[in-house]
Amino acid sequence: MNTIALMSLACFASTTLASPIAYTLEGVADGSLAGVTFADTAFTITLTGDTDDIFDNDAGHRTILDSAATIDIAGITTGAIFTPLMSLVAVDTTDVLIFGNWDTDLALILMDETGFDGYALGAPFGPITDLTPDAIFQFINIGTSAGDVSFTQMDSVTFTATTIPSPASLATLSLAGLASWRRRR
Repeated sequence: MNTIALMSLACFASTTLASPIAYTLEGVADGSLAGVTFADTAFTITLTGDTDDIFDNDAGHRTILDSAATIDIAGITTGAIFTPLMSLVAVDTTDVLIFGNWDTDLALILMDETGFDGYALGAPFGPITDLTPDAIFQFINIGTSAGDVSFTQMDSVTFTATTIPSPASLATLSLAGLASWRRRR
């Protein structure tokens, strides 16, 4: 198969397949995990989903469903979050990003920053930092594989979205590179 055919296949594969995507929130918090308290401790919450699962809900928000989530609290532990989470961006109304669960009215973290204007959740984005995020009052006793986690204060939360190359895309690009290398030899 020649290089042009392989490159065409790579372009076709990348336009027809949805992409896995990771949304990351990093910041500093006070709280507790499984009864162990922590203060001014770095945390990372990562939601992973698929761009095929992004939709506009009835309230005019872009939402991604079925996101698996983990939380890492520096120096303590990493655990899977049991509460189903979704990432939601309010578009055409405010510049808000919410990590939580729309169905249960749970907003773990709400970032209100103008940088979210027009972001549709399906592409790499950020970083955007909110020095004083909202909705902390709902981050109480969230079930994780490491025990219940609660935040009592949160500061300097940074949001970043990154796409995760699918194995099929990586394989196709690797074949194209191999064909190109072989041709040069």
